Formats: sequence, C-alpha cells, structure tokens
Amino acid sequence: MEKAITVGLELPGAEWWEAEDSLDELGQLAATAGAEVVGRILQKRSRPDPATYIGEGKAEELAALAVVSHADLVIFDDELTPAQQRNLEDIIDVKVIDRTWLILDIFASRAASKEGKIQVELAQLSYLLPRLVGRGTALSRLGGGIGTRGPGETKLETDRRRIRRRIGMLRDELDEIARRRGLQRSRRKEAGVPVVSLVGYTNAGKSTLFNALTESTVLVEDKLFATLDPTIRRCRLPGGELVLLADTVGFIRKLPHELVAAFRATLEEVAQADVICHVVDASHAGGDQQCTAVRAVLADLGLQDKPILTVLNKIDLVPGDLEREVLRVEHPGAVFISAAEGWGLKDLLQEIKGILAARDRDRAAAGAASGAELDGGGSADTSGGAPGNGRAGHVRRRASTAEPRRVTIGGVELSSRVVLAPMAGVTDLAYRLLTKGMGCALVYTEMISDKALVFRNERTFDMLRISEDERPVAVQIFGADPDTMAKAARIVQDRAQPDIIDINMGCPTQKIVKNGEGSALMRDVPLAADIVAAVVAASRVPVTVKMRKGWDAALVNAVELALAVEAAGAAAVAVHGRTRDQSYSGAADWGIIRDVRQAVAIPVIGNGDVRSPEDAARMLTETGCDAVMIGRAALGNPWIFRDIATFLATGEVLAPPSLAERVAMALRHLDMVIELYGEKSAVLQMRKHAAWYVRGAHGAAHARVRINAAKTRAEMTEALSLFLPAGAG
Repeated sequence: MEKAITVGLELPGAEWWEAEDSLDELGQLAATAGAEVVGRILQKRSRPDPATYIGEGKAEELAALAVVSHADLVIFDDELTPAQQRNLEDIIDVKVIDRTWLILDIFASRAASKEGKIQVELAQLSYLLPRLVGRGTALSRLGGGIGTRGPGETKLETDRRRIRRRIGMLRDELDEIARRRGLQRSRRKEAGVPVVSLVGYTNAGKSTLFNALTESTVLVEDKLFATLDPTIRRCRLPGGELVLLADTVGFIRKLPHELVAAFRATLEEVAQADVICHVVDASHAGGDQQCTAVRAVLADLGLQDKPILTVLNKIDLVPGDLEREVLRVEHPGAVFISAAEGWGLKDLLQEIKGILAARDRDRAAAGAASGAELDGGGSADTSGGAPGNGRAGHVRRRASTAEPRRVTIGGVELSSRVVLAPMAGVTDLAYRLLTKGMGCALVYTEMISDKALVFRNERTFDMLRISEDERPVAVQIFGADPDTMAKAARIVQDRAQPDIIDINMGCPTQKIVKNGEGSALMRDVPLAADIVAAVVAASRVPVTVKMRKGWDAALVNAVELALAVEAAGAAAVAVHGRTRDQSYSGAADWGIIRDVRQAVAIPVIGNGDVRSPEDAARMLTETGCDAVMIGRAALGNPWIFRDIATFLATGEVLAPPSLAERVAMALRHLDMVIELYGEKSAVLQMRKHAAWYVRGAHGAAHARVRINAAKTRAEMTEALSLFLPAGAG
C-alpha cells in the first residue's frame, strides 16, 4: 500500500469548510484506490501558482514532509497542468498525481464490462496525451502502483500519433455502442415501458436501492464508485405496472471532463429516462454540496427540465425528529427512505407511479401546447424577428434559461457567454478595454507571428501589452512549426502572462496560408495536433484553437480537427462556420458548429453571422455551443457585447446607442489610442474605427473624406463633430 499526502487550496470566495470537505473526500478517494493517507496540506492562496500550483516555497515544505512521512505519492485536489506536474515532481522527488487521475485510476479498477473498460481507457488516454509530450524516460515514473491502471506501460511509451489513432479507434467503438444503445432504447419505446433512472452522488446508496427494488445483486460496498457499469432491471409499481429501473455511475464534485465525455453514451440512459430519481445521502454532513454537484452534472447534460424526484436515503441514520423535519423543509416533495432497512420503498414506488400517471394525462395537452408555441414563435429560430413580436419573445425565453450556465476554459471562468474575436488591426489594447467595459467575457489579441516572437521583433512585442483590467485575455499566435510555436508560447507567457494562449488555424489570408499557417493547417490534421501538443507542453495556461469549417467544400473537416486538438490537450475550440475558400462571404454554416459540439467534450465557441442578441440566442440554442464569438459585427459597435449579455441574462432588448453616443465613444477610443501609441500613429489607426462608428448615419460618406484626411486629434475631432447638434461636444 502506497503512502500518500493530500494537498488542496482554499481560495477566496469559497466557504472555509468547502476546501476541508473536498480534501476529506480526496482522502476517501485515495483509500478507495488503495493508498494510505499519511499527511495533508491545505493552503490559503489568492489564486493557484501557474508553475507549481502551491508556490515554490510550499512545494519545498511538501518535499520535506514527504521525506519525514516516508510518502511515495502526493495527490492534489485539483487538476494540474502538465507543467505544474513536472515542476512539482522535480521539487518533491516523488510521484505527483491530481484528483482527475486518481478518479480515473479508481474507474479503471472498477470497470468490468467491455464498454466500461473502453470508456475508462479513452478518458485516461485523453488525459495523458498532453502529459506525454517531452517527458522521454520520465514516463517510467508512472509505472507501478496507484494511478497507473488501464492503458498500461507499453501504451504510455508509444508516440503521440499512435495514441491519437488509439483514441480514434476507441471513439469508433463507443459510437457503435451508442448506436446499439439507441436501438435498444427504440425497442423499449416501442414496447411502451417507462424508464426510471437512479442518479446521485457516489456512495449515496443507489445500488442498495436498486437491489431492494429489483431483487438484484449489484455490488454494494461502502466505498466511492463501488459500481461503474450501468445496469437495467425490471421493477413492478403498485398495481403491477412494469417499469425499467436503471442504476448509473455515481457523480462527484470536480468530475473530470474526460469522464463526462467518455461516459456520454452511458449517461444517455439518464437522458432518455421518463423519471430521474436523485438519490441523496440524507445522513451526510455535506449532503447539500453533493446535491449541488449532481444538479450541476444534470444541467450540463441538459436534463434539468426532466421530472426529477428527490429521494433522501439513509434516513435511519439521521438522529432525531427535528433533524428530519429540517430535511422536509429543505427538500419539499422529497421521499424519505432507507434502502438498507427497506423503509419507505412503497411510498417511493407510489410517487413514481403518480409522476408517470401525470405524464400520461398531460401528454396530449403538452403536445398541443408545444404545437401552439411553435406556431406563435418557434420560427424565430431562423427569422431573427423584430423585437416586440412573438418570435423575439420566444428567443428571449430560451436565452434567459440558458444563460446561467457558466463557461470554464481550463480553469478560466467566463462571466458571460459572449467573447471578442481576434481581428488584425482591430483588437489592440484600447479596443479590448472598450469591449471589456461593455461586458465582453473574453478578449483576444490580434494574431501574432511565432517567428516574429522568436526573433524578438519589438513591434511584435508591443502587441503583447496587456492590462489587468481586460482579464481574462487570450493571446493568439500563429505558425506552422511545433518547436517554433512552443518557443513562442514560452515568450508570450514570460512577457505578457496571458490567461489563455490561442492558436490560429482559421485565418484565410493568402500571405498566411501560403506558408502553411492559419487555415492551411486544416489540410494537415496530424501537424495541427502536433502543434497543439507542443504548445500545451510549453504552457502554464490553457491552450485553445480557432478554426474554420474546413479548407473548401471538398474538405469540411472541423470535427476531425477538433477531435485531434482535443486529444492533444486543447482546452476549447472556436469554430467559424465558413470554409477558407468562402473567406467572409456567403452564409455561415451553424450545423458544423453543432457537429463539433456533439463530438468533443471541451467547450466550443461558435463564430459567424452573429450580428444581434437574437442571433446569439439562436446560435446557442441551435448548435448547443458554449459561447458565441463576435467579429465584424463589433466593428464600431462595442455595445453589441452589452446587448447580447443583457439579452441572454434577462431577455431585455436594449435601445441602440444614439449618434451622439457613437461619436462620444469614437472620441474616447481616439484618446485611448493616443495615450498608447502617440497622436500621429493613433490618428492613422483611428481612421477606420471612426468611419465604423458613424457608419449608416446621414452624411457619413462626406464625413469619411474628412476622417481619412485627418492627421491630428483636432482634425479627427472636427470631422466627427459634424454629426453632433450645434453646441454639442
């Protein structure tokens, strides 16, 4: 049995006991995996250290503790980046793993069926791939003991291309499993047998309840993740009606996204259920937090609107009537049971019967209501109706229910679901600050050449100027050589400390693609994946990719590229719905964004033809993407970020800015650029922006002549003042 030290962080904004509970749970996970916890460290920090998670000084203390306690393993409570893991192992000189790998290890030990083993191996390989880059003989540290079950030593030593091929094979096998499951579900639907799924936090007692209701013998242990493979059995309701009861894998806080992706086919059983029974350990001190974790996973799967019945299990372990009464108040409508003792099971079955009966009574009415909704507003999906009519109202309702979902990219949480696209000659520091002030959740720099960075070009370094007021900010780089891109990523981090590094694989400009860069990488998916893997290995921050639909009509491969860069370690992808050949003409294909969203587990950002809040809501609904990216629609219109964020959150359509407000914003923008670059350079840069701000206004063509001739702030101000009423400004 290995001896382990557990390590966690207490960050601002969280209750003190949350970190303690999470670390306690980590200890339980370690015990489940077969390790003995001989020490624990809980550190208070304002934010994780990018290089070592806990800071170099604390890491050295941890190294001393490992020596004193004879520990041969250190387990961190949050997912570590590849760089953090390597740095910590160098300092501590023992094996370092994180919560994600520990959970994957437990799943590997519990998988019994072929499907379960495939899912676990896929999750492990997806997690390991970016951590294999550049390790060489250091891979031997992963051998022997906890944290190494599954793919095996020989698979870990294979090159990246072979691992990617293996991941592709596993995905194909899971697709076939999903197809078979779909056929099975179709047959069950044809038979008219309702399905009831048991979900809940791991060790809440789902398997005990499943056995009690179906007279089965599913494994029951007082351990986390005692059962892994889903099981479906018949169950009789009071009156003799037959239902199918499904026991599913338990959830947990900080559930690794690799597992959610790998187990998507299994979790579809929950999605197809007629009733979801949320089993809660009523005796657990952290029951409320466990409930929140389960609801978060259900929401992520889009199941929050399903009929969900709360089942408070282990009620026999709750001492006193007062404590039980508190539970009744906190969980109205919940059913109290003890699966182990057989208490309350008839009440539970009666409640399920009532829900199904109500569903049958309301089915016809619900169908009629659904048809009426589509007649009155469903067509807003494709029309972009004017504010105030039934169609716009329909979009508002959908958007406001979707907005609470938070988007997190490799640990970077976005405040809303609208981001600024990187645009050459546009998204400099001044413009990024303007859009950030308007509610933009994530801003991108202009794309920056990897070679220019490596050659230490001073003008290029000017593009790395970042303000604390614009965070989170992504620096976008482009290139076609993995080694050069990795060097560029290190330079970006040293000079700018961005929150995200983005790789451009979508620029259609001829001078870019002729060098094999930008969207030309869509023609060489293995090279694109190698670039991502190299940048991930060199980075302390999340790495993302911006791509297009494909190269041309004959090569539409955004899904293939997205899967490849995900396997290489990308934390998110942005997909523009046009091919390189289309450039910015024609309609954007939102269907390809939907296809990518369905294929990968990492966040997907949709881009293309979003010109209004209604467009943003439609894209989120039609594609399922996690956020929308605004490019050309933001030129001269930073208000679009405010308008979209407000619409998604509240359904409110804000009035457009007046001409006077547009001129005032242009002048403010001008002063910001002057402060950054000096008057002469700033006025030249602002000519295009000034024209965009007054675009469409009466007299704009005449004013544009004055704007393009302006060489000083005074001349630019005079040109813009033509739009103001006499005496204004």
